[in-house]
Amino acid sequence: MTIFKSTFPPLPTPDRPFSYALLDALWMHRERTAVIDAETKRSATFQDLFLQSFSVATYLEKQHFHHGDVVCTVMHNSLENFPIFLGTALQGGALSGASFAFTEYELQYQFKDCKAKIVFCNELYLFKVLKAAQQCPSVQLIIVIPEDPENPKTYQFGVTSMTDVLNCQPNFYSRKVDVDIHRDIVTMPYSRSAVFLHYFNG
Repeated sequence: MTIFKSTFPPLPTPDRPFSYALLDALWMHRERTAVIDAETKRSATFQDLFLQSFSVATYLEKQHFHHGDVVCTVMHNSLENFPIFLGTALQGGALSGASFAFTEYELQYQFKDCKAKIVFCNELYLFKVLKAAQQCPSVQLIIVIPEDPENPKTYQFGVTSMTDVLNCQPNFYSRKVDVDIHRDIVTMPYSRSAVFLHYFNG
């Protein structure tokens, strides 16, 4: 086997949380368009993502989401993915992404295994997420990304709209979370094979 080695010097080891590096990059390019939704034509600038991420972090703090807690997402690609990720990281939490193709059982297993405290999902998957969360005592809140953000629906107790989250006044002066870059995690990926392994092992 041939091993190729770069001629460039090694990259420096980060000395601060990943979330802070992302914030700096967002602000550096704040006037530029960051993402465009090809289907809805909605777009967001880097400044939009910066502000939305702080809104998510502030909302999570109000929900008593603390350092080491876990957010789980059951979502297809959308503009909301990034601020959910960064907002969670700013609170010192970890994001565990679940496939929207997962069955109710697979979602239930992941919610329990990662001890998800808050679940974000697209409106399309809400019914499945609600059924899975019924057996997961750690799940305290479900946040729905509405199909029509301009006309969000009213949901049942324990479910709120992402519109409310993004309308939350961002707190830029909140106490910084003491993140240990050598110990703490920012994302917890799962695969369907891991869930199947649990199923077949009983």
